[in-house]
Amino acid sequence: NSEKTWTTDLQAVLAARAAIDDNHPFIKRVISVSGPMATTPGHHLLPIGFPLANLGFRNGSVTLRVINGGVLTGSAVDDIQRGIDCSCQALNVLEEMTEREVLAFVQPGLTKRSYSNTFASFFKPIFKEKSTTALGGEARPCVFCGFCESVCPVGIIPHVIYRYLDHNRPEDAYRVEFDKCIDCGLCSYVCVSKINHLELFRAERQRAITEILEG
Repeated sequence: NSEKTWTTDLQAVLAARAAIDDNHPFIKRVISVSGPMATTPGHHLLPIGFPLANLGFRNGSVTLRVINGGVLTGSAVDDIQRGIDCSCQALNVLEEMTEREVLAFVQPGLTKRSYSNTFASFFKPIFKEKSTTALGGEARPCVFCGFCESVCPVGIIPHVIYRYLDHNRPEDAYRVEFDKCIDCGLCSYVCVSKINHLELFRAERQRAITEILEG
């Protein structure tokens, strides 16, 4: 299909060349470490299997969330004692928000970025925002605002696809081009109802792959 494009990262290309031309195994990888709770931010050349905990995190008395991958598309690491794998590209270290913000609903939102213009931060186009794991609200039913559709880089309608998948109708989801989804995570980021589209989309994709493999 001429419309399909396959991409891979540069390190994978270099590793393939080293393996084919020089018979060198893929034993090291450059990892980007960032986030407010990282003590050694930057790019590190590390051997595969290097323990994440050895990178050093500012945990102290707070709970941390280590995200393997980007902040939009990455997944939480369940055990920081594990070693990095060959697919790890970046680690983002954030403080896990465990307490509710007092009277958050009456605050104007000067320091909270939002895709909508309902927060006061709309009048502050450039400002520093603290990286946290807070959702800034609780999950609610879809209000059909259309924000997810407007930011989608491949032109699909995430809220419609989510509704089909949530009601166990995958055939309808594929009918409206769910297969074009590139897992960018933008739909989840801009959602005013805090719906995790990406999580459900990935679960459906994994279900479809498993079904194909099992025949």
